[in-house]
Amino acid sequence: MSKMKIRDNDGNWVALPEVTIKGTDHDFANRQYSERGKNWFQFAIKVLEHVEKYTVPQYGDKPNDQIEEWSIEDCFKAVKKRMARFSRNSREGQQELDFMKMAHEIQIAAEKWEEAQAEVKELDKAYAQAREEGYDVGNLK
Repeated sequence: MSKMKIRDNDGNWVALPEVTIKGTDHDFANRQYSERGKNWFQFAIKVLEHVEKYTVPQYGDKPNDQIEEWSIEDCFKAVKKRMARFSRNSREGQQELDFMKMAHEIQIAAEKWEEAQAEVKELDKAYAQAREEGYDVGNLK
């Protein structure tokens, strides 16, 4: 099976790299994708290029960038602001840029959610262990 190819932002055909995504065992490069799946990869590459060429050079990278301090709610507020100005952007290319920014802000919100859920699980384990060892930790949840 040949590697899946998609178009990059310059219109060139590129093969998907062999990548490992945390929390999956998915072989991205060597499987057949639906048209929706291919479209998602093309969009994801545009967002990746936006992050690498614009966001990181301008604001820095995790864990030292400005958005690292944002809450999940802050991410949603930024998305909501961009949604409210949909189709009212006066500058050429601004709507496309807003799509990239919204996708990145949603990804960061999802990442923060996953981190928060992992912390809750760790606390639950610690409380359970403390209870097993006879400590009175009450009904903390």
